[in-house]
Amino acid sequence: MTNSHKKRLLAALEANWQAEMEGHCTYMAFARNEVDPQRRNALRGLAAGEKHHADLWARRIQELGAPIPRYAGDLSGQAGSFANRVGGADLTPENDSNEILTP
Repeated sequence: MTNSHKKRLLAALEANWQAEMEGHCTYMAFARNEVDPQRRNALRGLAAGEKHHADLWARRIQELGAPIPRYAGDLSGQAGSFANRVGGADLTPENDSNEILTP
């Protein structure tokens, strides 16, 4: 593998790792704010899956001789974005009809 190819591969692997970590942080943020124990547990399970995927990318990065990256995103992931609030955090237990609330 050429040095140029290795650099491109590592950049792609790190981007994948960052995306999985962002997903992990997003699901954990939703779980922290979820009052329903079943939903909270489901969100934690999704977060664990994302972390597992990140660990797989990290292992491959290390196999190529590079250090594990540092997560560069927000610790709440994308939980605060408009799209996620409309489809996620604004679906509250008080909203018994489960309709999507608009900000």
